[in-house]
Amino acid sequence: MKAVSRIAILLLFLAPSTRAEMRLAPSLFHFNVQYVAGDKALEHKIITDSLHPLLEIVRDMPGCVVDIEIQGYGLELMDASHRETLDLLRDLIRQGKVELVATHYSDQLYIAYPGLDMEKSLAITGDLCRELHLPRSRIFCSQEIQWCPGLPLILGKEWDAIVISGSPINHYVSGTSRLSWAKMGDKRTLVLQSGDDSVPGGPQWTWSFFDDGETFNTFTAVNDFDNVPFLQALRAGQLKRLLDEGTSLCTISHLLKRVLPKAQIGVFPYVPEGTWRMGEGKGPYNWMGRLGSMFEKDGHIRAIPYEARGWVLAAETLRHSLEASEVSKALADDLHQIDALLIEAWKALLLSEVSDSSGWSPRPIEVTATPKDAQQARDLAFQVMESCLPHLPTPPLFVSTRDGRVQRETAEEPRPFPTKTDPPIQAAVLQGEGRLEWAQIAENLFECVASLTPVKRGKRFAVEIAFPTDPKSIQCSPPLAEDLRVPLGMDLKNDPYLALSNGWLHLGNEWSLVKDCTVGHVACCWRRQDALAVFREERPHGEEPCAFRFLLVKGNPQEGHAVAQQLNTWPRYSLRSKDGKPLLVREDFRSP
Repeated sequence: MKAVSRIAILLLFLAPSTRAEMRLAPSLFHFNVQYVAGDKALEHKIITDSLHPLLEIVRDMPGCVVDIEIQGYGLELMDASHRETLDLLRDLIRQGKVELVATHYSDQLYIAYPGLDMEKSLAITGDLCRELHLPRSRIFCSQEIQWCPGLPLILGKEWDAIVISGSPINHYVSGTSRLSWAKMGDKRTLVLQSGDDSVPGGPQWTWSFFDDGETFNTFTAVNDFDNVPFLQALRAGQLKRLLDEGTSLCTISHLLKRVLPKAQIGVFPYVPEGTWRMGEGKGPYNWMGRLGSMFEKDGHIRAIPYEARGWVLAAETLRHSLEASEVSKALADDLHQIDALLIEAWKALLLSEVSDSSGWSPRPIEVTATPKDAQQARDLAFQVMESCLPHLPTPPLFVSTRDGRVQRETAEEPRPFPTKTDPPIQAAVLQGEGRLEWAQIAENLFECVASLTPVKRGKRFAVEIAFPTDPKSIQCSPPLAEDLRVPLGMDLKNDPYLALSNGWLHLGNEWSLVKDCTVGHVACCWRRQDALAVFREERPHGEEPCAFRFLLVKGNPQEGHAVAQQLNTWPRYSLRSKDGKPLLVREDFRSP
């Protein structure tokens, strides 16, 4: 969430107050040690030059209370290299001067990847907080202030509220309550939405700070996070002035406690996934297609972690299969080591999903950070598989990540190779050089692949592929809720941009479209007036082609959804052995 520019979280329908009541001032300092993803030196400077001086100000200023948000990886970094800062943070939390908001392990683009990844991320951070004796709050706020309707399913009852920008909500719907219940299935979570921070009839309050924490006392990446004394003094003076005026600096949780007893809480409408500054970046598209710097290749970069997560899932499935085996007791020590490798594999994978390797203006080091971390995740997963292989039946083995099955492959009648065919629907290349290649895999299953060279139109080189939809309704799975199928209609104010975290989109006719997220993982825009689902990727030049693969499934939505879940969310593999080493082959609906 770079340069959030004082986004305010406003609560409407607050409890009545009297004129004599002291004005409240919550804050939220968002710290991201992955601000320049992959730059290890700057990770440390963010702690030494920005976070630590801020904590000292909070310590030394009577009445100063703040919320500090930081990813689990940042806490881990402090434990490894900055114990003085970690100790100070812990002391301030115990004193009630700091409320810790610690959610995901990595400042990841979680709307682009299945919910299991976010569950792992939250769990790893929770374990870190317990190990480090850092009580974390029940407030959820994430990098880029991402929103998606599947959040209540992931958060459940362990979290009190989701702090989000009002941007995605205002982009799609009007008239929503600033404080409301977001529901998904049988789960619900409070949503605090940004907006104007003057609330008629409610307790008086204002935001003392809501921004990147680094902007409090540095010029961020512009000066490599060097502490700027005059800026720090200016910002500290603003906090002191609020206190001198009689304002009570407080935590978000404290503000909620004051609001909830008498608040009239409505129900949050269904709003597709989004981020802050929706009007400018179009939410998911900003990180999954839109060009922000001359170094980006979003579709490829976002696909790399998706392919690596399949390896990590397969390795975890093999590990769990040993739990029920006869050799599990004899392998107790080995299993402990394998579990440690798995945790490190998940950490590396989550680091590879970092938002800043694509997005607003990634540097070369940020674009290359994702492939490096994804390769680390693959290498660790390979070590897990290699450790498990001697204790498993002789390959080839069938590995199902969805239900944990690991069993000998049985001889089946070979599936025929795909045969080239004419397009079953009127898909088109709207921009770019190249054509869509079609093949029929089965009676109601088709494959569409493309390697398109970007073409300049206006100021941007880009490729666009369009698929026809019903003009009034489509279906997709919300990020973090890939098991669900949700309709989208014409009631949104603007055309939706969808991350398609499991790749599935029912076109509203007799067809489901399944994006292979391991090939080209870009966002989809439903252009409702044209009745088209459009996948667009911009590139800095027209030299390097963009690769895509889609499956078209003819039939009801459930059938297409099942294909997407098997291909992307919960892949299945054939585990083979080559020269005593594991060889993993994904079931991708082609021939065996």
